[in-house]
Amino acid sequence: MRLHGRNITNRELRIFIRKSCVEEINALNDIIFREVNNGVYKAGFARNQEAYEEAYYMVFNRLDWLEERLADRRYLFGDKITESDVRLYVTLARFDVAYHNIFRVNKKRLRDYDNLWAYARDLYQTPGFRGYDRFLRQSKTLSH
Repeated sequence: MRLHGRNITNRELRIFIRKSCVEEINALNDIIFREVNNGVYKAGFARNQEAYEEAYYMVFNRLDWLEERLADRRYLFGDKITESDVRLYVTLARFDVAYHNIFRVNKKRLRDYDNLWAYARDLYQTPGFRGYDRFLRQSKTLSH
């Protein structure tokens, strides 16, 4: 797997996939990709207001759902990091700096979600995730 342009080992990310959860993880990966990772781009590059609004509401409905999901667990599938956490993190790490400002996906900032904000900060402390903040530092200058 690659994160921020470099190969990341499963060991570095401490990804634990329980065999009983593989189908559930894959299903959530698909949702995260379609409705969050790709959803912000659908809003940002929408060709008309209707397409923008559809993508905008899809992103925030899913973020609201993820906020609730994280109310009673540390990570998306409990106490272990999975591929779903990695897939969500890459969008959350850019959300306030890039998507909120540049793509106008601005109903709420990530920091306005108590659970998602704590989750993103927790992942940031995990080896393999922290290097991703170089993008954030560089992007801050673009957004101000």
